Amino acid sequence: MRKFSWTGVIKPNIIAFRFLGLWPKGSGSYQADFYALYSALIVTFLFGAHALSQILNIFVVYTDLENLAETIFITVTDVLTLLKAYYFVKNLKTLKQLMVILESVEFQPKDLKQENLVQPDVMFWKRVSDALVVTVAFCLSVWCSFPFLDEKKQLPFACWYPFGTETSPKYEITYLHQVVSICCLATANLGLDTLISALMMFVGGQCDILCDNLRSLKVDNFCIEFVKCVKHHKDILRFSEKCNQFFNTIAFGQFFTSAACIECLSFA
Repeated sequence: MRKFSWTGVIKPNIIAFRFLGLWPKGSGSYQADFYALYSALIVTFLFGAHALSQILNIFVVYTDLENLAETIFITVTDVLTLLKAYYFVKNLKTLKQLMVILESVEFQPKDLKQENLVQPDVMFWKRVSDALVVTVAFCLSVWCSFPFLDEKKQLPFACWYPFGTETSPKYEITYLHQVVSICCLATANLGLDTLISALMMFVGGQCDILCDNLRSLKVDNFCIEFVKCVKHHKDILRFSEKCNQFFNTIAFGQFFTSAACIECLSFA
């Protein structure tokens, strides 16, 4: 039977992280190479600069409650994405260890029946991820295109800059910077959220395989196969614990930010 690639399921996520400078080669540590420089530039001039301009704008519009709520809504989301990316890179070594565990023999479906058993979960995750991608892409296209059509030369986001943005080419350059920055931030956010759900789906798939192994136990080699099931169960528990170590802080930050954004929207 051909090997089932669990990591192949999240290959689009890995490609996105690689493009955003969040996926160094090897065990997960950055080396003094071109990719590390590329990552630093992406984080500094796209992620960090956009978030900093949003934070500074809070001190400009703090007397206007509606504009303040809108600015805080975007700022909190940007800062959360930066924190999520930081903890992602910090725990990347753990994630790559999880990928190795997933491709081990113990976590492989034994036959086509077990592969078909986990396929519905994989397909459901892909459909949900595709729906999120389409939704985010539509939201970004509207958010980033409509201000450009306005004769007042508005920017997609109200940010503070140490220079005027009303004249060309400063307006076009600033506009492009905001569009590229928010697209990168949205891609990172989407990739992290779907990755977390994928890890949960992997645990559920392993539980389905374990249940099928238990149902298939036979009398003639019951003890040997039962011991294998017990070991598989222990491996699943260790895998789930490592998953919790990887995304506990990220998930907490997501819940906290969602609550803060809902509160900001109530003021907007």
